[in-house]
Amino acid sequence: MKEALQCCNKGKLQPPHSETHWGACTSSVPSTSPVPRPIAPLPGAECPSSSDCVPKLNMQTPVLTVFVVDSTSCFMDKRWCSMLRQSALELAELDSSMSWLSTLGGACSALGDHNLAWADRAAAISARQLVIANRLGDPAVVARCRLYAAIALIQKKDWKTAAAIIKREYQAVKKLPAEQQDGRLVKMCLGIWTKLSYERSMEKPT
Repeated sequence: MKEALQCCNKGKLQPPHSETHWGACTSSVPSTSPVPRPIAPLPGAECPSSSDCVPKLNMQTPVLTVFVVDSTSCFMDKRWCSMLRQSALELAELDSSMSWLSTLGGACSALGDHNLAWADRAAAISARQLVIANRLGDPAVVARCRLYAAIALIQKKDWKTAAAIIKREYQAVKKLPAEQQDGRLVKMCLGIWTKLSYERSMEKPT
């Protein structure tokens, strides 16, 4: 800022000799000048002469003007944000419901081996889980829900329908490439098929 002002002394650029002289000189800078100045001169400050207080810019110094343009758009799609928030909340709620139903369905299925009324409840829970699994869009979860229903059918001695469900799910997972096959689902199919075979054998007359 000091270089922008020329307090002339016989045509030469001289630095201000005191704060009083500096305040007096800067008080005469026009408001349109790029050089900031105090709001008011210091008390008792006076310019030595009119020529000492005339600011002169060095016209040989190049002036670089930089314009910063923000090319990114700040537009916010509120409708899309609302839809995304609703989808995230729905996904969290469906996942929580699936966890609760899995716990409840497991308890009902365990009791269904001794009481068919609990087997019916387990089948109803499996049907609800199937609806949620379709909403989630996970094929592995959908297949497990169908196998849960097959367990309830075995408890109710509907061997034919249970066997058809187990075979269909096992063949579907085996058709996938080896790296895409769900090992837990394969073991689940084999385990339920073993249960089916055992229950059948126990019903055969000796």
